[in-house]
Amino acid sequence: AIVAAEVAGSIAALEASVTGASREQQAMAAGKAAAAAARDLGMTAYQQAQAAGAAAMVAGLNAGLSLLKQTETASAASSAAAKESGLTAQEQVEAASAAAAEVAAFAGLNAAAQAEAAGNAAASACASLGMKPAEQAAAAGAAAASAGKKAGMTASEQAAAASKAAEAAIARSASRTPKTTPKGTPRTSITPRASLSTTSTPRASVSAVDPNNLEKNMAGAAAAGVAAALAAATGGGTMQQQASAAGAAAGSSAAASGLTVSQQAAAAGLAAATAGAAGGMDAEQQIEAASSAANAAASGAMDKDRISLTASAAASAAAAAGLDAEKQASAAGAAAASAAGELGFDAKEQALAAGTAGAVAGRKAGMAVSPLIAAANAAASAAAVAAGMSSDDQAVAVAQVAGAAAALGAAASGASTEQQA
Repeated sequence: AIVAAEVAGSIAALEASVTGASREQQAMAAGKAAAAAARDLGMTAYQQAQAAGAAAMVAGLNAGLSLLKQTETASAASSAAAKESGLTAQEQVEAASAAAAEVAAFAGLNAAAQAEAAGNAAASACASLGMKPAEQAAAAGAAAASAGKKAGMTASEQAAAASKAAEAAIARSASRTPKTTPKGTPRTSITPRASLSTTSTPRASVSAVDPNNLEKNMAGAAAAGVAAALAAATGGGTMQQQASAAGAAAGSSAAASGLTVSQQAAAAGLAAATAGAAGGMDAEQQIEAASSAANAAASGAMDKDRISLTASAAASAAAAAGLDAEKQASAAGAAAASAAGELGFDAKEQALAAGTAGAVAGRKAGMAVSPLIAAANAAASAAAVAAGMSSDDQAVAVAQVAGAAAALGAAASGASTEQQA
């Protein structure tokens, strides 16, 4: 079935070349035809995406495209097929990188080139999904390490390939993104998709960080996380230990680069979730790994900020795993309640923290006011029940959370302070 799909892609590329299509267009035509053939042959959604990427890369190879262009077109073709078949963002990235690595191996390229191809494809897929540069770097590093391992690289070689892929992803991201806005304002700091603004005191003055080096520092943290996860895996560590090692290394790298506590927590959470996904964790486990890593990295923050950063990491991991807005809010609420409990907050405070975190995550995910309030209430109720609150106390906490969620929703729609109240 795979061969038949790729043959269909090759025929489509030939037909496109006859009509004067560019080399990239030929590759995309090959990917589209291969995906359609794979679908007709009853292949799974993941296999359809892989077939599309492989066919596009072969067509690009035959047309004389560079390795980078081959992997970029392969990633685009794979992503298009993946979106049509309903794969999650994480699955789209995995399919694109796996297809690129397989074709690079088929073409007789060495292990380093296979790792490079996988990293390029993963970064391109992330970029097409609108992911942040640091997320692109983390995914590229993980994909390169995975491809390198399959190609027989040693652990140290895998770590080097991961670092190189992460740095290349950041460099390409910078070339795609203007250095300044039209008014000349430096780019804003990278934060996870569901991050919270905090007033945490940075461990190093934020003014000491060159904004143009922020992405590089975040990429370095991502690469450090991948390397640590590889080392843990080589030493026989469990998935949880690999993710924990990745989070700790990324957080330390971010701290050493002078980034704020907020950025350290974001880097740690992202690295842990990425390592967990690469190691085979399910979405729930990835969320747990990310929130734990962020919590540890934010140990120097005020309690309120630490809870918020932990919840933010959980929501980001949920989003990266393809979960919907309601589940992102639920993940944030559960993480906030857990963090508050660990810090000694009482049951009511845990419920309020959960509800507030759920509301913030829901708003970040684009929820309308009514479902936002419902999600916040659900998060608060779950935390209240877990903490053993009485029904009367639960009702009071949920009512307060409903008010806070309504205010957040009103603020998001541009309401005045009085209207929010």
